[in-house]
Amino acid sequence: MQKGDVVTDIKIHNELIGLPLSALKTIPVRVGVAGGEIKPKQLPLQ
Repeated sequence: MQKGDVVTDIKIHNELIGLPLSALKTIPVRVGVAGGEIKPKQLPLQ
């Protein structure tokens, strides 16, 4: 996976995890991930 290969046989690829902003504010550590073949530019860490 570290080579940037596309992994297609993982169940989570077909799942969507969504939270309202009010719930996201209460999580002390957040990790962002981007799905799909086209990735936006990384946001700077603050």
